[in-house]
Amino acid sequence: MAYEEAGTGAPAVVLLHGWAFGNRSHMSPQFEHLKSHYRVLAPDLPGHGTSEPAPPDFGFRDCAAAVVATLDEAGIDRAVVCGHSFGGRLAVEVAAAYPSESPALHCSTP
Repeated sequence: MAYEEAGTGAPAVVLLHGWAFGNRSHMSPQFEHLKSHYRVLAPDLPGHGTSEPAPPDFGFRDCAAAVVATLDEAGIDRAVVCGHSFGGRLAVEVAAAYPSESPALHCSTP
């Protein structure tokens, strides 16, 4: 997945946008505010923004796995995962599907 990141610090804050209408730009106000205090990562979910299209039969768990793979790619092992709309539900799925990734993997929905 394509993503934008800025800032420093741990845990990182991951901002997930909604599905079908969004891309990472929808989280720009939060990204801009948080980057002066935290490392912030805002991905474009598969098929959105500058990310590659989602493959056929791409499901919710596949999307959660793609988020975790992006965190691994970015070298993030501790994160607060936040989301809007579909991104909020996805944040919960990431935490539920990957509880052993880190005891510091959290999720929230604004």
